[in-house]
Amino acid sequence: MSYLAEQNIIGSLLIDQDCMEKVYNVLQADMFTSEFLGRVFLEYQRGYENRYEVNLVTLSQKLAEENFSETLILEELKKCSLSTSISTNIQSYAEVVLNDYKTRKANDILSKTRISPNKVDVQIGEIIADLE
Repeated sequence: MSYLAEQNIIGSLLIDQDCMEKVYNVLQADMFTSEFLGRVFLEYQRGYENRYEVNLVTLSQKLAEENFSETLILEELKKCSLSTSISTNIQSYAEVVLNDYKTRKANDILSKTRISPNKVDVQIGEIIADLE
């Protein structure tokens, strides 16, 4: 589910990069499950922060510098474009990505935790702090 939402976020940005303002404070590139799509999102973030236009040419150039093949770049961006019909739903896609990210992080924290009887209260407090 998250990958489809990620594709639609990038597709929305390809349609209208001004919609970045709707998700700028919500998402970070490391929240994406796809390294490639996260990297594309990061480029849009940088464009938003530094007030420069991000387009297919600039994306292709930046991503090629990071050893993504031209074929992969074009195929993935095409998939994102084809999967997105309008950019107005970007906030709902961002919510899906954010919730999936929180779920992965919570499961990661919980899977690494071993509770011991003599430290249970301290460990529960640490888990709650980590989850927050």
